[in-house]
Amino acid sequence: MRACLTANIVIACYFNQLSETRVVAYTGFMQIVRQPTHGTNVLDQIFVTDPYLYDTVRVITSFVMSDHKAIVAYSESHKVTPANKSTRVPYRKVSPGQHAAFLQHVSENEFINSTPSDNVQAAFDSFYSIALGLLNKFYPVRTITRCSRDPEYITPYIKSLLRKKNRLM
Repeated sequence: MRACLTANIVIACYFNQLSETRVVAYTGFMQIVRQPTHGTNVLDQIFVTDPYLYDTVRVITSFVMSDHKAIVAYSESHKVTPANKSTRVPYRKVSPGQHAAFLQHVSENEFINSTPSDNVQAAFDSFYSIALGLLNKFYPVRTITRCSRDPEYITPYIKSLLRKKNRLM
């Protein structure tokens, strides 16, 4: 196997027991998080082979209930921001309640093909139709508007959670 010497390697982890100096000494990677992520300590860290891989590293308050802050690292140089353009993006919201309803429905119903056939394509088409129907019934497709100015890490699901949070506030 041939090694790729130009590959960028990123290690992001919660380092509670292992010191930064040991990781740098053993790997030669650079630590790029400089702000505290837990109280006054930098416990959540990102080590990279190329210190210029990310232009911006920010420590922000996490969207989930946690005493740790979230780290967002991104590079401005790889992204060309056009005029603010919005697009409608489909996504499927998933919740434990939907899972429970789906599992209950599946356990109560049998899914046997009413017209058995030796034709593999017809059998697959029947299965696909049933599976897609169940998917659309229990996990319907929703749409959300994404703007070109939204950072890449804001997925449609995360954007829907942010909108829900803003509505509740």
